[in-house]
Amino acid sequence: MRYATRIPISEYKKEITAIFSSNTTRGFSDWRQCGSLCMDVCDFLKNASDALSAEARYADLFEITNRCYLKWSSTDKDDSNGETQNFCASVQENWSIVYDKGEEDISHGVMLKWFMEQLEGHTVIDYMEDDLYDFLLKHFKDENELVMKKEMLQKVMESSDTSKYSIPVLQDYYIRVLADLKTSIDEIRAFVAKAGGYSIWETLANIEQEYCNYDAAIALYEKRIAERPDHYWSNGPRRALIDIYKKTGDKEKEFEQLKNLLWANVGDRDIFLEYKQHFSDTEWPDEWDKILKELKNHPGGTQWYAIEGCFDIIMDKIEEQPVSDELFDVYEELEELYPDRCFKVRVECVRAAAKRASKRSDYRWLARKLKKICKYTGGEEMARKLAMEFVAMYPRRSAMIDELRPFLRLQA
Repeated sequence: MRYATRIPISEYKKEITAIFSSNTTRGFSDWRQCGSLCMDVCDFLKNASDALSAEARYADLFEITNRCYLKWSSTDKDDSNGETQNFCASVQENWSIVYDKGEEDISHGVMLKWFMEQLEGHTVIDYMEDDLYDFLLKHFKDENELVMKKEMLQKVMESSDTSKYSIPVLQDYYIRVLADLKTSIDEIRAFVAKAGGYSIWETLANIEQEYCNYDAAIALYEKRIAERPDHYWSNGPRRALIDIYKKTGDKEKEFEQLKNLLWANVGDRDIFLEYKQHFSDTEWPDEWDKILKELKNHPGGTQWYAIEGCFDIIMDKIEEQPVSDELFDVYEELEELYPDRCFKVRVECVRAAAKRASKRSDYRWLARKLKKICKYTGGEEMARKLAMEFVAMYPRRSAMIDELRPFLRLQA
């Protein structure tokens, strides 16, 4: 709803209570209710933000947003569909509006005090604390505010109520605040050396880069990559190295790192196109030939082949191990270029799937695959043959027979 002018804050609070009450049963919001709860409370926050911002009532907006945040945390719910993430995004948006526009109505100091009270008191469930810290670290950058954040983090890290598993994360936050305070790099390095952990060293590398200590940052990023070369862990450090070499003007090493990134992410479309931009139209064919040779013994690279129009290679790879026909739906060119070969692969895939099928949803999936086979020349006859074959193999699976019945009725 849209609020009329000067609706008292008590009415907003009543609506919050009503929203949570109508979307819970005996205090619990199941997965169905939780989706509705998220939608209702996010709509409420947006409408309240529009109305209260128009009236410059930013202190009230902060108060009801925080009330929702704490209420969400204390509500027992099944938020397995990601509702909490969506809810927190709405909350962060309201916090940002208050921070950016409402200082005349509510000071940053008052806002900061509320955040610190929640974090020191552990008033929200652990994974929702991350949102509080995220906002806290990105804002409140005056020197006095930074000192307050530093002291608060020290207090939380030393508290007996703080889980030992939270300490590494808090240490990571702490050195970020030290960096914002322009603390000497030696002091930050000394703290990191005592703290240990994995992620804090990468944060230190980022700080070294901010301090323009590029050699130290490079050494740390290279160490991270050597320890965990898998792209999930190494992409961030590799990107950081590329940025450093861009800043320092070292084109050769920048390209070298981009090439490393490319081969750590075989098949990644965006990185491939980024890499390709470094070559002229006349240079690229030779480089592509080199890449093709490297890809011969690699299972990935499908998107790269598609970009370069090498659908023959994709088709060959599918036939080498026909475990799935999904690529035919992704790359329609395969059906156009190799209809007979695609037909044979689809048949093999559906036969393999029939052996794995054990419940009605699996049988429905089989039926969908048989329907696709029907689109080929001679496909209806093959679909009927396959359906009869599966029924003969599993005569007691009534659910399967029920799902495949339309294909059993096809004319021979």
